[in-house]
Amino acid sequence: MFLFRRSRKTSQGSEDSLDQSSTPVEAPAAPMADRRDRDGGPSFRPRDLHEANRLDFQHFLLRQILKGHYVAPVSFPRSILDVGCGTGRWIFDVGQEFPLAQMVGFDIDIPALTERLDARYHFIQGDLLQGLPFSEKSFEFVHQRLLLNALPAASWPPLIKRLIQITLPGGWLELVDATHLITPPGSAGQQVQQWSEQIYRQNKIDPLLAQHLGSMLKASPHLEDVHFVYIDAPVGDWGGRLGSLMAKNYASSYEYVKPLYQHYLRIDSRILNQTFDDMQREWEMFQCTSRIYVAYGRRS
Repeated sequence: MFLFRRSRKTSQGSEDSLDQSSTPVEAPAAPMADRRDRDGGPSFRPRDLHEANRLDFQHFLLRQILKGHYVAPVSFPRSILDVGCGTGRWIFDVGQEFPLAQMVGFDIDIPALTERLDARYHFIQGDLLQGLPFSEKSFEFVHQRLLLNALPAASWPPLIKRLIQITLPGGWLELVDATHLITPPGSAGQQVQQWSEQIYRQNKIDPLLAQHLGSMLKASPHLEDVHFVYIDAPVGDWGGRLGSLMAKNYASSYEYVKPLYQHYLRIDSRILNQTFDDMQREWEMFQCTSRIYVAYGRRS
């Protein structure tokens, strides 16, 4: 799939080994757009066109990093749910892989992609914090990814319990997420991490929760064959084509979160810009990486 050159191998860990390859994709543009949340502050979930393009770009990056759209050993599931489906790109691509499966996406907004899909695809609009409107034991494969910075830490235990409930016995649940850490950080990277953690705390979000997804699944008496894997992907041109694309993705996302730093922390825009620029130089200097975590298990 994606071939790239890098000065060192990405590091892999835990029970499973995850390879990296795919075909090249283009980086998205990242102009700012005005987005307001319910409290009048900047939104954690921007829904403008450019952010939708970035999320699709991020989808293809994850496919390259994980060498596929999922890690769990699913085998021709007939019913698949994607929780927090975003633009619908994952549900569309996996639906092409399993042409007989009923595909369901759930999110706070219905993706525009729905107009081009056939009757196998169903999208349910709703707020995840208000619950999932599905019966128990409904899906053979339940997938959720990259919702760590959208959900308060206290909501995760009941959410995972609910995700397990709606998974059919013998079916698989898979969670994919990442922390805010790009390591090893230089002084600018450390500053951005501190700023991010202040915002997370103000919104009752645990920025390191992804590191505990495996233990949270293993704690359930209704899951078996639980696995927890991670892979470190390069961030920066030092990591070849993938590293360059990862850096572009992060740079684009930081453009979108600048209003959060200014709204919650009252940081001057000049200081923000200089710190972000310095951090990107550090990615090259220290050959930084970003870690992706995957936890999956089979419903007993």
